[in-house]
Amino acid sequence: MLVDQAVTLTDTSFYFVHSHQFLTRVKLSTRSSNGARTRILSNNHHLAMDSIPQELIDAIIDNVPRTSLPSCSLVAKRWRRKSQKRVLAIIAFSSESKVKRWCTDIPQGSNGISSHVRYVKIKQIYSWAEPALLSRMLGSLSSLTALSIHETKIPDELPGHISRGEFGKGITGLDLCLTYCTLVTLASMVLLLPDLKELHIEYCEGVPGGPLPTYSVAPRGGPLDSLELLGHTGGIGGALAKSRLTSRRLTLGVNITGIEQLLLLSSEMVVELTLHGVWFCSDRAETIITDLSDVSAAEAIPPIHIPSLPALTTLVIYVYADHPSPRLTNILCSIGSAPTLTSIILKYGNWISPDHPPLEDPWVDVDKWLSRIAKHAKVEGGLPLTLMRWALWEGFLPEFRESGGRVEVDNNW
Repeated sequence: MLVDQAVTLTDTSFYFVHSHQFLTRVKLSTRSSNGARTRILSNNHHLAMDSIPQELIDAIIDNVPRTSLPSCSLVAKRWRRKSQKRVLAIIAFSSESKVKRWCTDIPQGSNGISSHVRYVKIKQIYSWAEPALLSRMLGSLSSLTALSIHETKIPDELPGHISRGEFGKGITGLDLCLTYCTLVTLASMVLLLPDLKELHIEYCEGVPGGPLPTYSVAPRGGPLDSLELLGHTGGIGGALAKSRLTSRRLTLGVNITGIEQLLLLSSEMVVELTLHGVWFCSDRAETIITDLSDVSAAEAIPPIHIPSLPALTTLVIYVYADHPSPRLTNILCSIGSAPTLTSIILKYGNWISPDHPPLEDPWVDVDKWLSRIAKHAKVEGGLPLTLMRWALWEGFLPEFRESGGRVEVDNNW
């Protein structure tokens, strides 16, 4: 989502972005050897540089280092506007005072500075003295396409502003990590964004349970392009499943409530599926299950049978120790077939050494599922299974290898 470095609104850079003339008031002069002041750029030179085709100006400014953008802005008028757009395309706020200064000092308008902002990152604002500031700031950004909120309180009033059309149209990417809010606020915000295509939620402190959004949600034009739910997401997975959210690419933690329902809803369209297993070690699995009460409760849920994933081409599985999660095993074994699957990647989260070989017994069910999938795969030379960061594999997953599957090892870090 991020394609360039953000402008962080410190006291110095704030004046830089607030300058209406974008540094054109800087005197372009120097002293000659006899002490006389000589202008570097003449009006004729400005006119000549403005006569260059805009496509060429754009190509130059798009490829110069960010540190050269202030100089580019001083070349000519048409260079200044393009330089502004690139500098201000991505900005970051790290305090309420900077959000307030933006709202009070930066003029709003379809052609002003605020119209250049396309990506905003808000971080480490743990509480708001004026909760409405966040909505005011977002409402001033007419070209906003991506929003990232990290370690920040999301005011409960925010979904209401979205539902009234004050902002939200055009936002296609939403990234939420360690945010603090209620489940209804989080779910409402996600479901009310009409153009949302990419959603990432990780370790959000939402309140488990609670009602679904009460706002009127317009039907979506289609599924998300990408949905990622990782960590403890406070019930948001179940809420999104109840709202029948679907996606073409799914990245899910197997300890998330609603994972089976989300997978079932998207089963006809999902092309890439990434499953993050829970950290299990054979010698202390019982202790870990006790520590993760929400996981142990979820393990008791009977798996949902998924007859087929007809569009799936890539399956990635993360396992963080030598023992697969029982729930991960249930999910894999519940998948009946994946006729278009061309690649499986199995990643270990920790290095497997000769003193800590992988255990075969816990993987018997996964091996059977892999062998069944491999028999129906239409891949020349057999379905490839790539083992990432896996030092020992000889004799591992025997049924898959006997069914014609190809095992490849990639131990690159």
